[in-house]
Amino acid sequence: MEGREKAIAATNAFFELEDSFRLDCEAISMRGNDVLVRGRTKARNPGIASDRLWRARVKNGKLSHWQSYGSGTKSSLAKTLLPDHAHGPNEWR
Repeated sequence: MEGREKAIAATNAFFELEDSFRLDCEAISMRGNDVLVRGRTKARNPGIASDRLWRARVKNGKLSHWQSYGSGTKSSLAKTLLPDHAHGPNEWR
């Protein structure tokens, strides 16, 4: 998804569904404008709780990309929350 308003809408929708969600970070590394984070998500919903790797990219001092990687075939949370506005990493600009 792109844009501040869509990101805020998705975040609000997510926390309405899963108010106990938490990211536990085990390791963080930075390279250029990319930040890699390894950790685990915790939530009541077992479909959301899992080991993860996240990649964030900063452009002009602002978050420009956020991607979550994990095992399994669970559908993208962004696509679940805002199906008409979410796209995958191959579609990043």
